[in-house]
Amino acid sequence: EAPILKLIVPFIKTPANLAIQALERTPLGAIGTKNWKHFAGHSGDAVRIAETRGRVALGTTILGLSAILASSGMITGGGHPDKSIRRNQRNAGYLPYSIKIGNFQMQYGRLDPIGMLIGTVADFNEIYADLNDKDREKIENNLMAFMMNQMEGTGQDNLSKADKMGNMVIAGYKSVFKNIASKTYLRSLIDFLTAINGDDIDKRGAWWLRNKASSFWPNIFSKATNDPYLRETRSLLDDLRKKIGLGLHKDVQLAYNFMGEPVENKQNVVARYFNAVVNPVAIKVRENDFVLEKIIEHEINIPALNPVKNGVDLREFVDKDGKSAFDYYNEEIAKSSLRKELSQLFKSKRFNEASDQIVLDKNNKFGGKKAMTYQKVKSKRDLIFLKIQYSSKFKSKQNSEITLGKAYVNKNIITTIGKATNKYPKNMKTGIYDFIQSSP
Repeated sequence: EAPILKLIVPFIKTPANLAIQALERTPLGAIGTKNWKHFAGHSGDAVRIAETRGRVALGTTILGLSAILASSGMITGGGHPDKSIRRNQRNAGYLPYSIKIGNFQMQYGRLDPIGMLIGTVADFNEIYADLNDKDREKIENNLMAFMMNQMEGTGQDNLSKADKMGNMVIAGYKSVFKNIASKTYLRSLIDFLTAINGDDIDKRGAWWLRNKASSFWPNIFSKATNDPYLRETRSLLDDLRKKIGLGLHKDVQLAYNFMGEPVENKQNVVARYFNAVVNPVAIKVRENDFVLEKIIEHEINIPALNPVKNGVDLREFVDKDGKSAFDYYNEEIAKSSLRKELSQLFKSKRFNEASDQIVLDKNNKFGGKKAMTYQKVKSKRDLIFLKIQYSSKFKSKQNSEITLGKAYVNKNIITTIGKATNKYPKNMKTGIYDFIQSSP
């Protein structure tokens, strides 16, 4: 009827049928007019009665078992809602929508419709716990209430039944949507809805158009490239380089964690290729990483470095070998003693006896494990930045006469005089990245 809509929803019957099959394997599947007569035994069709009752019984058993496994941490959902924690989970070898036995992980997300049932329960478990924390913050209006609740171990008991019921409804809705959004056959629709939702439609819309344009290149090339690193694209050219692979992907910006380490899949080449190309159910054995595990356990959401530092984009300055100041900054942090110092901090009595974070209300949060960790990271970042801020080693991609050091000097002059006069300073030929265009 409308071929253009296939760009947004290329498959209709597949997701609809899988969703119906998943629903039919829950107690809700017995309520519909189509199945109730069989479930209640009114149809007189022994085969359909046994089939319907068996399907509902099996699905309900899976939901119950999934709830037990999710609460014990043996199955995972889509990952933490916070982007920085989710990035640390990925760097620690976390495999979303997987069954965990020790460090062994096996994905179940593609085993629909059963995978959809398990994933929805796992997401519900993660989201519901997060909602309780937020509600707890709203009702704790002073430090004494916070500390008393912690000492008495009341946990969720300080929430009313109405609040708990509301949380369950919200968590149920979010978990279903989150699980559906993870499905590859609905990726185009979810991306489109994300692009048109919110105030940043100009940026998100451009992202969707770039993503859609690059999608016409077959995925097999990027899978064959077998790049272990997570990369961040900024343009259509970056999207194409990443998708085409074949060496072009190396020019796309690496993604780093908060310690300056590249986010990578640490499996060997054969294991990565097997999971990407051959095996639809990914399998991974996770390595123990004490620092990242502690960060994830205590939900310490320290973001990765922002490439724009003090108003200057470090990605726009490179050395003679083409390495950007941003990459160099991250590498120096990764080579520093930060990881060792964090490991020592996390083992200390002072850290382990502290609260994760002291919360007076939603506007007043301070101290605790998060603040102790952040101070360590910030001190190391600031110390290393002082070594490169006024360096002549890095030069602007647009104008090689402008070094990183000169860019910061120019920026300080322009902003200081500009705030005072609302004009560019006179006789300045260069700005932060390039020549200043003279006004007629």
